[in-house]
Amino acid sequence: MVALCCLPLNKLSICECKGNRYYWGFMTLLTYTHKRAIGLGIGVVVLALLFPTAFDVVFASRDEVSYEAGINFSTCGDLYFNTGEDRSRCTTQFLVVLGNTGTVTQERVTVELDYVPEVQRLNWTLLDIVASSVRAPRAGIIEERKNQGRVLTITGLAPNRLVEISFTARGPEAQALMDTINVRVTATGRVINSNPHLTVLSRLAKNLLSVFGF
Repeated sequence: MVALCCLPLNKLSICECKGNRYYWGFMTLLTYTHKRAIGLGIGVVVLALLFPTAFDVVFASRDEVSYEAGINFSTCGDLYFNTGEDRSRCTTQFLVVLGNTGTVTQERVTVELDYVPEVQRLNWTLLDIVASSVRAPRAGIIEERKNQGRVLTITGLAPNRLVEISFTARGPEAQALMDTINVRVTATGRVINSNPHLTVLSRLAKNLLSVFGF
């Protein structure tokens, strides 16, 4: 077959030459795709073993919640006060951002916070993780006191919906207590300790890369 390609004596030889070229090109593509698939499979296994949280973020699940919690801002630092000034009225806000990054509605999500100081204000806001014109049913939120903490029960949290829960308190003691708040989230399926926006953006990036063959 190679010899025929090297001898362009007639139209038949030229056609055979082109046919061989397409054949070997096709075989090269198959070989490349095969190697790429093997490499991708190995990468997925390594990601799952070494970085389980990253694996959860990149690969979606049917029942899934992503959340992030911590101090959002504080005015109790030296940036706002001079040495020796009264800081009793300084303000600290603790923020819990929780979203349904799965594909089905979460019927019940429980957020438990231990050792929450006496707060001046407790707020929550319902938003879309990714802006959408589709109106989702409004989730219900119930707050309860439990020992020295708070328990919030969220019902009917639709996919692509996010809840921002904020606690605001005053004084340096409140800031110190907020540093030690322990957050536990219970939901159906998988719970990921990752900002919901980051979870969704990571999956979007993965999907875009797969479109271009990576």
